[in-house]
Amino acid sequence: RGRRLGRLRDEFMEFGTNNVNWTQVVQDILNGYDFIGVTERMDESLVAMQMLLNLTTKDILYTHSRSSGTFSNGPSGRPCIYIPRSFVTPVMKEYFESDEWKTAIQGDLLLYKAAQASL
Repeated sequence: RGRRLGRLRDEFMEFGTNNVNWTQVVQDILNGYDFIGVTERMDESLVAMQMLLNLTTKDILYTHSRSSGTFSNGPSGRPCIYIPRSFVTPVMKEYFESDEWKTAIQGDLLLYKAAQASL
């Protein structure tokens, strides 16, 4: 299964992204959902969701997850574990600046911008 998914991903990357009307894809996604939140704007997203669904503040339960550079107590009966900070290697940075990466994520970026604008 993993090999098949990898092959499909490779074929999509090679042939699929150039002929996709990302504007239409994103519009279809937006039309299919009443709400899309943005992680970096979680507080605003929850307020928007609250208003859209006519909820009260008591209806929203929200706790921050543990963040990198801290410890997590993990599941019951297990020792604490350290959550390492995220990092970007020079090779990763080079790839993230490449045209290949920008082509691969163009639909994601368009959806992200649309969700940002909707807040």
